[in-house]
Amino acid sequence: MSNGEISERWDPSQYPSQGPYAIIAALPRGINSKVLMVGPPESAPPDFSRNYGIPVNFTSIAAAMATIPLFDPDLPFGHPDFHDPRDQWTILLTPGTYPEVIRLKPFVNVVGLLKEAVVIAGRLDNHWPVRAQVYLCTRSLLSNVTLHIRDDSEPDDFVLRGYDGHTYSSGPNAGNVRFLGLSNVDFQNPSGHPLQSGGLIKFDGNDWRTVIFRDVGGNYDAPKDYGIELKGGFQNADCHFINCFFDALFLNHQHEGREGGFIHIEDCHEVHIRNSLIRVDYPLELFKAGIIPAISAVKTSSSSGSPDKQWTHVLIEGSSLYGPGESVLNVGPNTTCFFRHSFTDSKTGTGTFKVSPPDGIGNA
Repeated sequence: MSNGEISERWDPSQYPSQGPYAIIAALPRGINSKVLMVGPPESAPPDFSRNYGIPVNFTSIAAAMATIPLFDPDLPFGHPDFHDPRDQWTILLTPGTYPEVIRLKPFVNVVGLLKEAVVIAGRLDNHWPVRAQVYLCTRSLLSNVTLHIRDDSEPDDFVLRGYDGHTYSSGPNAGNVRFLGLSNVDFQNPSGHPLQSGGLIKFDGNDWRTVIFRDVGGNYDAPKDYGIELKGGFQNADCHFINCFFDALFLNHQHEGREGGFIHIEDCHEVHIRNSLIRVDYPLELFKAGIIPAISAVKTSSSSGSPDKQWTHVLIEGSSLYGPGESVLNVGPNTTCFFRHSFTDSKTGTGTFKVSPPDGIGNA
C-alpha cells in the first residue's frame, strides 16, 4: 500500500489476488509536539529540489529551547502550577556542529542522534554569574553528544555546570539543582595541544543532588586544578559516575604551589565512582628532571573549620585509578573513602579508608 493508504481500512475486495489478509486499523496522523528536531543551517542540501534528508523544525538549539514553556520544578504536588515530571520535552539534534551555549530548562532532554556526529562548541559568555558551555538544571538531561573544550577558556571556566539561572516563582535555584544527568557524552579538546584552562564539570551548590553521569569520557588537558569539581554543603549528593573514562595527562603545577588532578570531591557525601577508569600523569620532561608533582585521580576533602560530624563520603566501586607518585588517591582529613573491589597505584591522606575484605562482605 502507498503512504496515502495507511490511514484507511484495507478493503480485501479491492485486492482479490492477495489471498489471506489482515484488517489494518486506521493509523492516526499527526506529530509529537514534545519532540523538536534541530539541525544546523549549513547541513541543508545545496539543491532543495532533491528534497532529501531529515526535516528539522529549528536551526539552533536556543530557538527550540525558547519554544518550550518554563516550569518551576520546585512547586509541590497540589500547587495550581505544579508540573507533572512525566510530561517532558525532547530536543533531538541531527548531525552537525552547534556553536552555541545551551541553557537547559526543567523537564527538557537534549539528545543527539549520534554522539560522534553531534558536536556542541559554544563560546562561553557572561550571561549568568558562572561561565559554562552547557548549564544543566533540575530535571534535565544531555545525551549522545560530543562537547568541545574551547581553547579560549579562562580560569574557572567549565564546559558543563550544574547551574540554573532561570527565574521562578519559588525563588532562584542557582547551583542547587537535582534529578539531572549526562549520558553517553564525550569531552574533547579539538585544538591538538594541551590547554591552559578549562575544566570539564563543576557542581558547587550547597544542596545539589541526584546526579547521574553514565558512559561519560574525556580528557582534562590543563596543567593545574581539577577536571571535575564537586563541592557541596555536606548534603547527600546521591551522585553517580557509572562506566566512565577520564584522562589528565599533562598536569604540571609544581612551580605555582597549586595541586591538580581529575576529580575533587569536597563537603558532600554519597558520591559513587563505579566501573570507571581514571588516569593521571605529567609531562615526560618533568620525569626526566626528577620532578614528581602531587597529582590525584581522586581527591576527597572537607572545608576548613567544618564540624567533625560533617564528613565527605566517597565510594569507589569496581574502578581503577592509575598514575605516578604517592597521591593517586588522596583521602583528606574528615573524609571517608569506601574502596570496594577497586585498584589504585597509590594512596595518601589521613582520612578514613575502608576496603572491602577478601570475601566481599562488608567493609574492613
